[in-house]
This record gives sequence, structure tokens and C-alpha cells, in this order.
Amino acid sequence: MSEKWVGNLHSGVRNRLKLRVSVAAYVDDTNWFASNRENMKKILKIANEFYCMNDIAINKSKSHLIAINVEGSERTRGVKMGDTFLQPVAKDFPVRSLGVYITETYSKQYQKDRLKKLTDYMALILRGKPITDKQAIYIFNAVVIPMLEYSLNDMTLSETECLRITTRFISTIKNKALLATMAPNALIHAKEAYNVGNL
Repeated sequence: MSEKWVGNLHSGVRNRLKLRVSVAAYVDDTNWFASNRENMKKILKIANEFYCMNDIAINKSKSHLIAINVEGSERTRGVKMGDTFLQPVAKDFPVRSLGVYITETYSKQYQKDRLKKLTDYMALILRGKPITDKQAIYIFNAVVIPMLEYSLNDMTLSETECLRITTRFISTIKNKALLATMAPNALIHAKEAYNVGNL
């Protein structure tokens, strides 16, 4: 990169700055959509030419092809991406994209189970820590709830499913607040009491 400018208007002396920078860039969560196999082949051909032209190395082993509404022998045919041949993943295989998981069948069970495991894991970590109920509530409201809400960008949960996902963490908060496990959840969700957020 180089730049020229007039340093002094009276003398007309020009200054020049030349800079060479080595850059490392990462491609993450690139999604290509096409209505049919032929269009996908064209898109991948153009993308691959761009990658080659700009000396970009793509880890194609981490690339996934989801074939939606494709049946029979057409389903088993993949597409070529550079020198790699991509085969469609299984219909119920979850592919991560921007923090959410997508399957050909639009099943969200994997994502729901994952949210439950994450919440249970965080509750397990906090249960043994010497923190107050206020600190546990802060972590739930400021960390856990936003993390769960981000993961819910592409789906809606029933009240029962929300309760199932957050039960262990709510139980941990009750434990830190020295409340009985059977204490009503309305007590800790009330603004006048503990003000624990709802999913």
C-alpha cells in the first residue's frame, strides 16, 4: 500500500509513504444457498476461483453440504468444491452456522439438548463455588439468559421446554438463596424478591 501527498503547499514538495503488511484472515461460517445442484456448482466454482485468486486456503474438510427437498439418486450426488467432492450430510445431522444448528429435516432436538447441557454444566460449576445468591442471579441474568436467547434465534420453545432447560440453574439459585427446592419459582422470578430472569 502506498500513499502520496503534498507536504508543503508553498514548495510543492510531495511526500510518499509505502507500507507492506502481511495479513492473516479467517473465513468463518460462510453459507452458500442455491435452488438446485447446478446453481450450487456455479456458486462454488466462482467462490473457489476467488479463493485461488486471493491465495485463501479453505479447510474443505470442515465444509458441509445440506441437500433440502432432494430425493433418491439425486440426493447421493454431491458437488465439487475445488479439488474436493462434498457429499450431502445425513438428513438429521446438525450443522453449526452462526451459533445455531441446522438439519435438513429442520429438527431442533439437538439444539434443545445442547442448551440443556450448557445450562446444566454452568449450574454444576456454580453449585460448588462459594458465591452468594445475588452473584448466581447476576450470572444467570447477564450470562446464561443472553447465551440461551442468542441460540434461540431460529426457533421458539414452549414454556415447558424453557423450564426444562433452566430447571437445574434455577435449583442452584434456590440453593444459594437458602430456599427449599420446592419453593415456588414465582418467588424468585418476582421483581420484588429475587428478580431472576425468564427464558
